[in-house]
Amino acid sequence: MADWNEYWFPTPLPKRHSPEMPTPQWDFGSMLDAFWNGDYDLIAIRARETRHALEFNPHGYPYGGTGSLVALVECFGHRVVGVDGGTGYEEYVPRTNIWKPRASRAV
Repeated sequence: MADWNEYWFPTPLPKRHSPEMPTPQWDFGSMLDAFWNGDYDLIAIRARETRHALEFNPHGYPYGGTGSLVALVECFGHRVVGVDGGTGYEEYVPRTNIWKPRASRAV
């Protein structure tokens, strides 16, 4: 967290809130917290013709988004090809601007 704060706070505000700003990946605790607090039910993983679908039922809008669900699928080495977050199906574009902490920092 200290590494992130050292990166975040000196960054100018316009860049901080732009799409180009790298963001950290989900950590396991945050992912579980998002499942617990998301306003949706996880329904099933269903086999489709050539792939599988993780189905969920949102109770309202906003329900918390699909970020934690994408992280769940990706953390097991699978690839997300599309997302229907309630506004229609869209092809999924993986994040490329992931912030990584300095490896040399002693913990």
